[in-house]
Amino acid sequence: MNKKSAIALLVAAGLVMTSQSAFAVVGGPKAQQPDQMVITVVDENGQQPELIYAPDIAYIMIDSPELAHLDGHWSKDALQHLVKSGVLTKGEAQAFNPDAQISKEDFQIWTNRILGKKDEAQQPAEVLTRVEAAAWLADLLPALNTGINGGNLTAPFADIADISSKQKSAIDYLYKLGIMIGNGNGKFSPKAKLTKGEAAVLVDKVLSRANQFAKPAQYDLASGILPETVHTLVEENKSEAGVYTVEENGVRYVVISCGTLPNPGYSIELESVMETDGALFVKSGVKAPEAGDTHPQVLTNPVVVLKTKASNKPVFLID
Repeated sequence: MNKKSAIALLVAAGLVMTSQSAFAVVGGPKAQQPDQMVITVVDENGQQPELIYAPDIAYIMIDSPELAHLDGHWSKDALQHLVKSGVLTKGEAQAFNPDAQISKEDFQIWTNRILGKKDEAQQPAEVLTRVEAAAWLADLLPALNTGINGGNLTAPFADIADISSKQKSAIDYLYKLGIMIGNGNGKFSPKAKLTKGEAAVLVDKVLSRANQFAKPAQYDLASGILPETVHTLVEENKSEAGVYTVEENGVRYVVISCGTLPNPGYSIELESVMETDGALFVKSGVKAPEAGDTHPQVLTNPVVVLKTKASNKPVFLID
């Protein structure tokens, strides 16, 4: 079984580590074959309900919490991406009603979280339409390359004749970027009220599109004694998986935590740190202990701290 298959096995069993569910502990003396590892599943009460035997499992990603109330809904994947990346909190996601209409106020909060260029004007609590969302995003988005063919595309919607030229340009731009592509029947439905599920998909697409044009960011791994403000940030957040930032003496510190794990054999593996004009993207995961390693069963909180240039860009964890 290869690594991808092994992780798929865990996913199928619902046992991939999340910030809210079971811990998957790799290694131990109970492997039945020389090429096998043991996955001991420990729930939040310290119980061990079952074991899974599988070889080659050495890497488990930090994942977003399960959102059982969204099972089967087309917006669930987008919402989980937004929770994992830090755009939405777990509390917001767990209370999320994808079919409810989203207000201008809430959409402003979401877009302010993902875009370096922010709309500071206070928005009303009235419901947002699809054409208003298009105009809003087109105004706030940094310049994104639409590609050779994308630059020549015009949105092919039959129901946008009665909107303003500025709104048409916004829809064209988002269509070229693949962010708003209509309902599949040749219509955009500009006056339709935007649902929270639709808004989650839009924001997730914006985040993904921006990341495609990210370039390697300059950073250093912090070591030794941390400044007091950074040390405090680590201590306050080390038990909750996520990414946290603070500036000190012209340096921005980025703290990556994978939450509480059952033994000191776990560590955070940093894959890349990328940036665009509007955001910083950090790709990391949890490296599990090697098979056969022995570690005391003591709860631990692996944390990595990066030093980057001072910036107010939002920082996102990505898959």
